[in-house]
Amino acid sequence: MDNELIKQSKSEQKLFLKNRLTGTVFWLLLLIIIVPVWYSNPVYFQPDDYFNQPKKQDIVSKSFTIPEQNSSVENLKSNNYYWIVKLVAYNNKQKAKELNDRLKYQYESKVKFYPETEFYSVRLGPYYNKQEAENDQIEINKLLRIKSQLILVKPKSKKNK
Repeated sequence: MDNELIKQSKSEQKLFLKNRLTGTVFWLLLLIIIVPVWYSNPVYFQPDDYFNQPKKQDIVSKSFTIPEQNSSVENLKSNNYYWIVKLVAYNNKQKAKELNDRLKYQYESKVKFYPETEFYSVRLGPYYNKQEAENDQIEINKLLRIKSQLILVKPKSKKNK
């Protein structure tokens, strides 16, 4: 009986050793196949020169440019025509003021109160150049995720007395 237990334990040892060797060979083959694939296409690889290049930093997000003197802009100014961008209207003065405070450092923003409807309208402008108004409108629509309106404001007609 002791002889039988020794044989059984030897057969168990052989089976255990066989399983260990099979597992080891399996993992080695898996690593030989997968690891080179991982290192051939690293996810966040950046060459050495990338770290040595100076990074560009925008000091001002929106620069002020002096408009060229063209007749259309001068014509609008002389006739008091200008563009505004209507952003949103709130029935709460505090919300309108908060949005205006967020925008006033990058844009020329205002809050206008309409007593008939008791709404506070937040707007950008005046713009004497339509292209500049459209550029700011696109930028603010992306920033606030809204659909603003671009409006040409004409002067009120003066009646003779």
